[in-house]
Amino acid sequence: MKNKIITSAQQKGGVGKTTTLVNNAYYIQDLNASMRRTSKILLIDFDPQENLTDSVVNDEEKLNSLVDASMLFKNGFDVKNTPPIKTHIEGVELIRAGEALSDIEAADFSVITKPREYLKKLDYGYIMIDTPPSLGRLSLAALCAANFAYSPIIMDDYSISGLEKFLLTVNSIKAEYNPDLQFLGMLPNLVDSKDRAQLDKLKEAQDMWGEIIFKHHIKRSSAIPKAISEKRAIWRNPPNGNAAKVGRQVKEVSREVIKRCILSSKEEVAA
Repeated sequence: MKNKIITSAQQKGGVGKTTTLVNNAYYIQDLNASMRRTSKILLIDFDPQENLTDSVVNDEEKLNSLVDASMLFKNGFDVKNTPPIKTHIEGVELIRAGEALSDIEAADFSVITKPREYLKKLDYGYIMIDTPPSLGRLSLAALCAANFAYSPIIMDDYSISGLEKFLLTVNSIKAEYNPDLQFLGMLPNLVDSKDRAQLDKLKEAQDMWGEIIFKHHIKRSSAIPKAISEKRAIWRNPPNGNAAKVGRQVKEVSREVIKRCILSSKEEVAA
């Protein structure tokens, strides 16, 4: 496989698609450094709200960008002429969302297959795509382009009841457009460890769905958005014991994401 394309997708907002994706990039960067590899990472923001973009570049860098994600849906896109932005994470580049991306939701449905044509030709070790909180054309395009997809979920009735609909969408994309797509699983996020109802819901999901639910989960903590706003991995230089514990949780989840991508290569998940 020339590059590994991963998307974080879910029809519900506020579940942690962006934060988990950013921390995956930090984790792969650490992995590359520990193994002395120079493999590059490309982040792509398919969410017009641009939370991913704002997490890894500043406003000046964003405004000076020559490329935005809407170009991936058009004929004639050439990444050599419109290179991605360099982010504050070493070895990680970004294609921002941009204002024109919102227009894609009203485009002809066939547009969902266009980004895949471009992305499979790019030379990156990993390409990671963030998506909006819906299953519209932008999220479907990300699923069409990806080799791997995972879905962050929170422990409430809406998220649990929406699992079947999301899995049906993934299976439909796999059957009709992207036979290479592998669903990595559901990632429990923002779990309140003091809320018995949420812990019961997590156990219920694990019993019902088995290995499709990630082994590791991330508890709710203000330390995570704080680290993102400070543009650092949460496990780097945490200010106190609780943040350090949450940092280890987040790193374990990122390790599990990558491990599920490459189960056959032990060295890939050694860091």
